[in-house]
Amino acid sequence: MTTTSSAVIGTAISTDGTSIAWQRQGTGPGLVLVDAVLFDRSTSPSAELIDPLAETFTVISYDRRGKGASGDTQPWAPAREAEDLAAVTAAAGITPVNAYGLSSGGTLALYTAAIGVPLDRLVVLEPPLGPLPGVGDLEERLTALVAAGQGAEAIRTFHEFQGMPTEVIDQLAPMREALAPAAGTLRYDTTLSDTVTDELLASVGAPTLALSSQASPSLLTNFAERVGAGVTQGQHRSLPGDWHGVEPAVLIDQIRQFCLA
Repeated sequence: MTTTSSAVIGTAISTDGTSIAWQRQGTGPGLVLVDAVLFDRSTSPSAELIDPLAETFTVISYDRRGKGASGDTQPWAPAREAEDLAAVTAAAGITPVNAYGLSSGGTLALYTAAIGVPLDRLVVLEPPLGPLPGVGDLEERLTALVAAGQGAEAIRTFHEFQGMPTEVIDQLAPMREALAPAAGTLRYDTTLSDTVTDELLASVGAPTLALSSQASPSLLTNFAERVGAGVTQGQHRSLPGDWHGVEPAVLIDQIRQFCLA
């Protein structure tokens, strides 16, 4: 474990021996940020939330397995990622914690809570849920593209499956090249999302706030609505935003209000 001017950086060892890189910043109640598909701490859309949230919370961020500085021990399974999250919060010395998850990061937070890992409160933004029609065919295509060294094309295929607008897909071409080394983890998130069904949501005991953007398509907003209805202590809020996203200041305010209630 090392300390910089603003953060403590360390490595957790998960149940199967995988090393998971994490960092901790701020003081106050614990809040772990769970990233979406493909992203790590260096590329995460949630990175801009850390400094303002650290004024109120002890913020933990980490590289999910297979990305950034974390390992990728096989075989992969959804439970391995839940164990990773638990190992990170324990190593950071903050447990139990609140959690914020963007997209499939929210799906992972829900899965982790559902199988009994202690989490205080959850805030999730449009987390994809199962069953996902066509996910089997998608995973075959992704596996073939990654095996052929076409990671960027695999990411484009995944974005098309998500229903991402064409203009956004085109704008993200440089990002796909940068994220191509993590393309092998795409199937982790598709499998995870397909696993988290309404039946599993009913096992989530933590109070949960599901957020959606008023600019997102119904496919994505319906995910948040299902969480609000399916989690025993769940609620849903629709907020101004853009495709699959909410303005950072609005999001930070929602996290603070809900997790400090």
